[in-house]
Amino acid sequence: MSQEQLDLLLYAWLSEPDAQRAESKFAAYFRVAFPAMCRYVRSFRATSETAEEIAQQSLIKLFSHLGAKRQAADMRVRDALAALRPLALGELHTIRVMTWRRHVAAIVAAPLSFITSGVSGSLSTHWKELRDDTNGRIEPLTRQGVGLLDEVRRRIEPQLVRWCSSEPTESPAKPAAAGDTADDAQATEARHFAVVLLAWAGTREDAAVNDALACPGAVGFVRSVNTVCDDLARLSIPSNALLFTITKRTFLDSVRCARADERRRVELPAVDDAADLLDELDLEPIGVCTTPSCDERGAAAAAIAGATDADADHAGFGARYRAFLDSLRAPLTRAEGALAEVSRRGEATAERARVAALAAKYVRLVAILRALRESPQPSEDAIGMRLGLTRNQVKYAIETIRTDFSRCFPDLSRDARGRRKRQGTGSA
Repeated sequence: MSQEQLDLLLYAWLSEPDAQRAESKFAAYFRVAFPAMCRYVRSFRATSETAEEIAQQSLIKLFSHLGAKRQAADMRVRDALAALRPLALGELHTIRVMTWRRHVAAIVAAPLSFITSGVSGSLSTHWKELRDDTNGRIEPLTRQGVGLLDEVRRRIEPQLVRWCSSEPTESPAKPAAAGDTADDAQATEARHFAVVLLAWAGTREDAAVNDALACPGAVGFVRSVNTVCDDLARLSIPSNALLFTITKRTFLDSVRCARADERRRVELPAVDDAADLLDELDLEPIGVCTTPSCDERGAAAAAIAGATDADADHAGFGARYRAFLDSLRAPLTRAEGALAEVSRRGEATAERARVAALAAKYVRLVAILRALRESPQPSEDAIGMRLGLTRNQVKYAIETIRTDFSRCFPDLSRDARGRRKRQGTGSA
């Protein structure tokens, strides 16, 4: 499955107005995108189980972001365009409104224009340029819509101010913020005017509103234009880069949550070789029409093309690291379990004392493990002086850490022993 075919499935789903058929087309997209996302997540050295979970979560988020939310915005914009009628403000106003309406309607129908043949499954020539051109027209059209609101504001604001001044209603005039340009100030006033007008008219009969404003149809016009200005940006045409970005962010969130839970549970710092993974995968915020970096495009293409799993040496790294952390705390964990069992039958004084002693020992292990991560690594004597421990206590703790680490990471422990020899930090 090529990138273009995946894009075709995406746009076929987004272009389907019928909810049931749209769900069927998303299912077709899901069947192709899911294995591609699994391969993509596994390229971050994740396990197959984690990759499948992240891929599923990401596709659900995409469905919500581009499916339910985008479809709701699409429906609101379509209804607003259907109800939009020019006001009796002159021929130039009519031309401006109808031209704007036609251009917005082209944005709404844009995904359909990319598909030349649903049967043959091909995209039109230069479809990427067409997509970028379509997205590039959204902001100017939104500004034009605000300009139409401002035109109505200048026409009926005096009447609205007169009515609002006699009622406990917010003034339709909003002062510009300091530092705003003239255009920004105008846009702020126009959008604020629309909000106040719609709130004021919402509790009144249309006939009474028309008489008060002396401009028939103004409220419906402002409501339609304001809806389009609010929702048009949500109709920008995404690419599958958005799915890769969502997937990457979901993976990073899961790693951060796992590390936070692990630290709360065992109070240990992260000591794995993948400590810089989050920095390497740092992302830009999700936005419309996200453009992937060169590295990300390469990873995406490799995932879709069927890239193999990551280097076998790193497979299961996370599971081995969790096993290492669990083994350090295992004596305390077992003692806590015994205490919980015995506590149901009596006071368990001996078990409480054992838990307290093992907890103190565990605190020493954690403190020494942190010290061993420093560069340059301090000597056993230096660690003992800092923590108020004897050299034998430090030595015993280091041996415990090395034994558990060697069992989980035999390859990395050999490298660590060589490094300690070169730095002169105790016995091998």
